[in-house]
Amino acid sequence: MKLIAALVDKLSAGTIISNYSNILNSLEGMFVTDMSTSNISKLIRMQLGDMASWDVLSYSATGTGGTDYVWAAGGYAYVTYPDSSSVAHATDLIARVMDGEVLTESDI
Repeated sequence: MKLIAALVDKLSAGTIISNYSNILNSLEGMFVTDMSTSNISKLIRMQLGDMASWDVLSYSATGTGGTDYVWAAGGYAYVTYPDSSSVAHATDLIARVMDGEVLTESDI
């Protein structure tokens, strides 16, 4: 999340945004996102068009650590057992954003 917030800050500055394709290429392989390159480009073009300011908030679901059998690891490994109330809160926040609501720090 900190990477995304830093990118938004840099790209919103305007001085670097016109060179976004080189920036994206330099970040290739450094993080994983399910956002397509096409959608990232659309977002950047939108930002170029209106130079809107952004408020980036983050929320992390919590859990309890433990050891359990993990099939992908082929044995026992450290796992996090999610706290159901924090997952429910995260789900609620996502739904509110998807419905167009603008969240504030107090919502988090």
